[in-house]
Amino acid sequence: MFPVLENIDKTKPKTGNHYWIFNVNIRDRRFEALDSWRTLKNKFLDVCARKMVASFRSLWEEHYASSRVSLDDFGLTNIDVPKQNNE
Repeated sequence: MFPVLENIDKTKPKTGNHYWIFNVNIRDRRFEALDSWRTLKNKFLDVCARKMVASFRSLWEEHYASSRVSLDDFGLTNIDVPKQNNE
């Protein structure tokens, strides 16, 4: 599990941030996004999560090239978590 601090409001570099979790689920063979505010239908979360996937795959190849675990067929999925109300 990797916490991601994303600046979602560029006009507020210190207070416009939001945490979400990027998870690598080896058992279920998938990458997971857990966000209490958005889902992967949100363009910005989707783009950020796909960058995380690409980076993780690159690092995996570099450091675990001889591993019997291949990430080639891992998909990206949204994990439904309770949503916060920002009203």
